[in-house]
Amino acid sequence: MRIVSFLARPQILFFTMPLLMVILTLGTLAQRYMGLHDAQALFFDSWILWIGPIPAPGMATLCALIAVSLMCKLITKSPWSIPKGGIILTHLGVVLLLAGGLMTSLTAEESFIMLREGETGSMVSDYHQRELAIVKDEQVIKQWPMDQLRSGMDIQDAALPFLLHIETFCRNCTPLVREGNDPRYKDLAAKLNLVPADLQPQDEDNQAGIVVEVRGAGGDQDGIYLSHEVMPRKPAITHEGATYQIALRKVQRPLPFSIMLKAFEKQIHPGTDVAREYQSDIVVTESSGVSWPAIIRMNEPLRTQGYTLYQSSVIETQGERFSVLAVVKNKGWLFPYIACAVMAMGLIWHSVIRLRQAKGGAA
Repeated sequence: MRIVSFLARPQILFFTMPLLMVILTLGTLAQRYMGLHDAQALFFDSWILWIGPIPAPGMATLCALIAVSLMCKLITKSPWSIPKGGIILTHLGVVLLLAGGLMTSLTAEESFIMLREGETGSMVSDYHQRELAIVKDEQVIKQWPMDQLRSGMDIQDAALPFLLHIETFCRNCTPLVREGNDPRYKDLAAKLNLVPADLQPQDEDNQAGIVVEVRGAGGDQDGIYLSHEVMPRKPAITHEGATYQIALRKVQRPLPFSIMLKAFEKQIHPGTDVAREYQSDIVVTESSGVSWPAIIRMNEPLRTQGYTLYQSSVIETQGERFSVLAVVKNKGWLFPYIACAVMAMGLIWHSVIRLRQAKGGAA
């Protein structure tokens, strides 16, 4: 009970709120130099904020502390009575809002899917996370997150019949034409080289790539290969009748349903190239086999099975047009609506009680 009484003290809110404002200011300023994704991960989603070698509480820690403090105060210090019901509901709404924000920060997944007209897809690609994947006969057998990859490291695994030596890995690479004719370089690596480039503030603008040497595959399969996340062609190694694809790519996740793009419409403002509206006419097929049509517009997302699909953009390249749908999985998406409703009820309740008290005093 001592811990509960201590957490219920108003001094906790008094000291944590200025820290929250400082972190919010620093994180907002850092977005210009680090980009939204890195600044959010460092300042807003972290439990511990490192200021050089000194640890400080992160935004997630402070929000959790405030939520726990408010709950302890509601349980032990607040007078549970009808006249105080509005205040209790308002504080409960704040707790729900903080809980929803914390859940969103820890569990939300943001990804996208690109489809041509007539194409069906059930895999989404993460906006930020990349991986080195080995695909054997169209089945992923091994994956390494981008954070584990380093230039000069060797990769050897029981699932692989060969060894991979990473010659070059860069989070943001510039492909340049390779000069000379070295027989060690195979496929795209015979024509291109990857040169590390400066990281862009917006993480989506970075294009990761890797140059690997395959050893022990046998025959003319050994050599140096190149894989770049924006190049659809990935190097493939054939060994004992099986094909192993080496793919540096954005992390992919399966959807519990598939999407078929029937038609895509793009409207622009007259006399300009500025888009006025995008619209995707799709068919959703659930795992049970049930199919149903839907339309996704720029301000009209589709919500199904815990996912929200937004019309993000359109990509036109080499005579082909792709509709890009942003796919967000957020278990806490209902919390803000519930929290606002609870706070509104509390404020109305409190206002009614105060008006009645004022009228009673005047009488």
